[in-house]
Amino acid sequence: MAKTPIVFLRDIPNDDKGQDFIATLKKLYNKDRYRILVRGQKPADKKDWVKHSFGIPVSKSKTLRLYIYDELKEENIRDLESKVWKLQDELTDLQKTVVEQRQKILELTSATANVVKTVEYHEYEIEVFCNDKYVTLDIPSKYGYKIWDCEYDRYVYENYKLHSIDGAIADAKSVIEETREEEYYG
Repeated sequence: MAKTPIVFLRDIPNDDKGQDFIATLKKLYNKDRYRILVRGQKPADKKDWVKHSFGIPVSKSKTLRLYIYDELKEENIRDLESKVWKLQDELTDLQKTVVEQRQKILELTSATANVVKTVEYHEYEIEVFCNDKYVTLDIPSKYGYKIWDCEYDRYVYENYKLHSIDGAIADAKSVIEETREEEYYG
């Protein structure tokens, strides 16, 4: 596929100053990405224009045009596309892993504890549960809680040794308030 040039400069005088300008530009431009082409413009002798219907040679022109071609190689584009596809595949794999890990966490927490109540407090969720492994003859049931940080999508605190649902909620709220004060005051 032919690349369309950008007409970068036109009406450059075809004299010593113009030639020096083009020579300096050719030394300094980014050769890794661009290609420069100089073409003649406006015939020096009006009679010669018929002989050069496909373009006037630089030697027989009054002014010059400078074209720039963007030569970003198709291989580079394919390499970049390949890298993007690989990164998308890796992202998909990581997302699947996160979903699987969250499912395992839910299975583990539901196997050991039965959630009794869920309370939202600020940007946190408090899950109060009855934990069967702490049940004894003296105390018919023990309650616990876990604090889920909705902003960072993870559990941040847990406590298993409380005697009532209301006590668990109150304890969790005090932990959240302490955390928020530490974050605010540093």
